[in-house]
Amino acid sequence: MADALVFQIIYKLGSIAATNAVQALSSQLGKEVSILKEVEGQIKQIESELNVMHPFLCQAQRREDNDEPRQAWLKEVYELAFEIEDIIDEYTYLVGGYQSGPRGFLKNTFHKSKNINSWQNVATKLKNIHSHLQTLSSMKDRYNITLSKEIDTSYPAEGLHDSTLSSYAMDYNELVGIQEEREKIIKYLTTRGKLTRIISVWGMGGLGKTTLVRNIYEGKIIKEHFDYRIWVSISQKFQIEDILKRMAKNVFTNKESSTSIESMSSSTLKELLRRNLQDKKYFIVLDNVWSRDVLIELFTVFSENNSGGRVIITTQLKDVAELATESYDLELKNLHEYEAWDLFCRWAFRNMEDKRCLEDLEQWGRRIVDKCCGLPLAIVVAGNLLSFRKMKVAEWERFYNEINWELHDSLENQNLSSVMRVLNLSYNHLPSHLKNCFLFCSIFPEDYLIYRKRLIKLWVAEGLVAPKTTKTLEEIAAEYLNELIDRCLLQVVEKNDFGRVKSCRMHDLVRGLAISISAKEKFCVAYHKSQMRMVNHHARRLALDEYNDDIQSSIKISILRSFYLFDTAKFSLTSLSWISQSVRYLRVLDIPKAPITCLPDDIFNLFNLRYLGLRYTNVKQQPNSIGKLRRLQTLDLSRTAIKKLPRTIVELKELRHLFAEKKLDTSYRKFHVLSGVEAPKGLWHLKDLQTLQSIEATMVLVRQIGNLTQLRSLRITNVKNIHCYELFKSIGKMKFLSNLDVLASDENEYINLEALSSLPHHLQKLSLHGRLQEVMLASPLFQSLRVNLKWLSLECCKLKEDLLGAISYMSSLTYLALRRAYEGKELIFQAGWFPNLKRLSLVDMPSLEFISFEKSVQSLEELELIGLTQLKEVPQGMNSLVFLQELDLLDLPPEFIRNIQSADGKIKTKHIPCINHFYKNEEDRWGVVNLAQASEKFQI
Repeated sequence: MADALVFQIIYKLGSIAATNAVQALSSQLGKEVSILKEVEGQIKQIESELNVMHPFLCQAQRREDNDEPRQAWLKEVYELAFEIEDIIDEYTYLVGGYQSGPRGFLKNTFHKSKNINSWQNVATKLKNIHSHLQTLSSMKDRYNITLSKEIDTSYPAEGLHDSTLSSYAMDYNELVGIQEEREKIIKYLTTRGKLTRIISVWGMGGLGKTTLVRNIYEGKIIKEHFDYRIWVSISQKFQIEDILKRMAKNVFTNKESSTSIESMSSSTLKELLRRNLQDKKYFIVLDNVWSRDVLIELFTVFSENNSGGRVIITTQLKDVAELATESYDLELKNLHEYEAWDLFCRWAFRNMEDKRCLEDLEQWGRRIVDKCCGLPLAIVVAGNLLSFRKMKVAEWERFYNEINWELHDSLENQNLSSVMRVLNLSYNHLPSHLKNCFLFCSIFPEDYLIYRKRLIKLWVAEGLVAPKTTKTLEEIAAEYLNELIDRCLLQVVEKNDFGRVKSCRMHDLVRGLAISISAKEKFCVAYHKSQMRMVNHHARRLALDEYNDDIQSSIKISILRSFYLFDTAKFSLTSLSWISQSVRYLRVLDIPKAPITCLPDDIFNLFNLRYLGLRYTNVKQQPNSIGKLRRLQTLDLSRTAIKKLPRTIVELKELRHLFAEKKLDTSYRKFHVLSGVEAPKGLWHLKDLQTLQSIEATMVLVRQIGNLTQLRSLRITNVKNIHCYELFKSIGKMKFLSNLDVLASDENEYINLEALSSLPHHLQKLSLHGRLQEVMLASPLFQSLRVNLKWLSLECCKLKEDLLGAISYMSSLTYLALRRAYEGKELIFQAGWFPNLKRLSLVDMPSLEFISFEKSVQSLEELELIGLTQLKEVPQGMNSLVFLQELDLLDLPPEFIRNIQSADGKIKTKHIPCINHFYKNEEDRWGVVNLAQASEKFQI
């Protein structure tokens, strides 16, 4: 972890240098600034030293041994890195205090004894840190502390040298949950075909990849089918020459050949293997591959075989798995509930003849299995441990209650160390920038849905994202997230209509690893309801799932950089005042749903604050003192009671994301769905803004908003016809805009798009909430959206002519919503229209009598029919929507419900697994019935 912290420090130091703050202050203060020059020099020296040290730290962190001198040295580096972070934040705080005043103010303030002493203190601390770094460097040499020794991870990742675990499913009859995968791999291996095929078996650690492939490798069918079988386990820090030698020794088994192989070069070995394998039917397993380079280096060995050679790679990384021959990659998934229970019973009751769970133990047994989340290795470890315990309810209950702490108390924990070591291998292999992002996810409570957009903004605010010249920090953070997902350290829960990750979740065991390392490395204090005590009280981040007054005496709050609140039941303005008065360098304050109506004044003295999250609070206004938060990047006032933004918000020059809107109608069926806020003059000077949701239109604003050329997402409300020309003229300047939402002032107001000569090239999501002219959708402007637009919502447009024909060329649409958009009687989706549409919502069109799908929308998965009061017949062509998974019905005529339940209706919809009919009963309570099964699901 020292490498990750140092990486973050280097980024911070680089950011300081990039701002040229010292030079700017020096030019204003004149000659008497030698102390500032000294500070600048020390910062550059420390940055240079850390840049050289960082690669060595990366290698040291991946070492698996417990070399005590090395561990002690790394601990010293880690503690020093914290000191550096503190002094950087102190420096930033001091610089920030001077940057806003005039020249005379700077001189007078700087020369006050208190401020001179502060700068002298910074200079002294930096000098001591530089000296300490040099001492650490000499200590390393003096005590012969090696950091770059070869890391041997050639053992199978799932095996861990534990014979019990590594062979837990070697017998075919004992395989649980992966018989189908086994048969598929055997088919890949034995199907006729002369060309070489590369097969990948991939997924997170502990799923049994090595076990499965080893089972096949040792099977009779495979032994008889192939001339050569070669198994090579790959080190993380592999040497291609070593891999080639081990492969060659499998081919040439006599002693003389083995001796000569040792002296061969890589090129000679490649040629030797290529020549001897090119006419042989071979089966090679490359186990636990962590780099694409392994395959790339070996392609010349495999490429010329024309005798049906087969190669299997096992890996945790998606990008490695993608090197497989097309359609020959196999991702292992977590076990289903019944499979997990079966595997658990085989181990927990392995000493019993029938291996069945005792009735009085089943409740706790199933809870324990649920904690393992379908991960075979975790299930085997838990079952194996319980097989040595007394078969009593109290014993199993105690084991269940211990699991959470056994997961994160320490990485050396004896009970579940096997599982942790597997997962820890994935962590150790992460590059430095991903380690911090991975550990950050431990702030979220168990089973918490982590939303992509929020996570990305928090990573940026935390300073965990290193900049690149060609991409925004948010784009880089999105890449980080995808990397963690590809490494199976985060699990995708839901994707949006564009196919991007919408939300994800941390596997319980992976989260346990993150909490364990976070506590050990003082990265985060995670205090959740399920825990009986604080994880650590000296960390830089505090995450609370439940607030109580004991916390104030349990943590060292002065060192906090971030505060996250997930349960606001016992939180108050007093609690918030305690935080704001006790911390100085807070970067993130995220307190959604907190029961507060205002913020304490001390909040606005938090100069380093990057993220202020007040979503769903009762805050009514923001004072002008918010302008003091010059570093703020994200201000989330969404769903608060704020109606007007303070004028000083225009001073937040680093602001990237501004959310300020109030939802008025959760059903989305009224005209006024949400309201924006009144923005001050000058908002358009915030040139770094990427998100602006939602603001009310004024003539001055719509003329100037085009200056916000970095905007990616814009939602503007209360738009009148007189605003449209200037508004869309400004929008035409927003070259990066991908999400546009325009809401008219009332349902009779027209949204006139004539001033928009061309829509932004990157626009993917468009929502228009107001009346449209009939000719507008057929204009060349809208036709320019043919390729890129994926999400379209037309609301209250009141169009009378052929609406679908006007937008049928939008072939990339994945989502289409028509709400009070059309006043005609028929909607006919003609053949070939909307081939990529996944979701279709037709709402509140009272004149609509007939819907037809004529071999169109062939990819449709979800269909909403709501408030179509004249629609009595089931849409024609429903039986052609073979991918339709869900049909939601609300406020439709009784005749429609009878028809869909008739024999003819059932024929049209028999392929749809879920047909939800929402209704209100006599007690005015909402209920839903799945008409596909004719059973009531719930009432609310």
